[in-house]
Amino acid sequence: MFHCIAYQPRYAGEVAALYHLSVHNIDPEIYSLREQEAWAPTPPDLSFWQQRLDSTSPWLMMESEQLIGFLEYRAERHYIDCLYVHPLYQRQGIAGTLLQKIEASLTTRTRLQTHASKVARPFFEQHGFVCQQMNKVQRRGVTLINYSMIKEVDSLVQVQA
Repeated sequence: MFHCIAYQPRYAGEVAALYHLSVHNIDPEIYSLREQEAWAPTPPDLSFWQQRLDSTSPWLMMESEQLIGFLEYRAERHYIDCLYVHPLYQRQGIAGTLLQKIEASLTTRTRLQTHASKVARPFFEQHGFVCQQMNKVQRRGVTLINYSMIKEVDSLVQVQA
């Protein structure tokens, strides 16, 4: 059974590994191997991830004690920074559950924002996000394509009123 927990520092290595695995399992017809390596270098930089995760405190989706997905949300900017699911667990509602966790925590009308990859864009569109523009982003000397997306979300209290 899947369950969601708040980030704990002992999971930093697993988050870094899941991120790397998820990126490197993208079809190379969508993002080339060179693009994947620029996006998620091998090996993952654990020190970078430990510092990052300590500041973002993501939600983790677990199956028993195994990490199967995570979502980083920067509340001060209403920004979904990372949303990744282990390749073996994709298309099972995990990303949607993580997104609902964030939306349920909102207390005021909010404009959620994200930069979605070519792979993630359909997921976000299915969950009410609208594409604002295509971006060309430089990572380690390689140009990657992503999309600026937004979603207007009413708080749970307003929806029930």
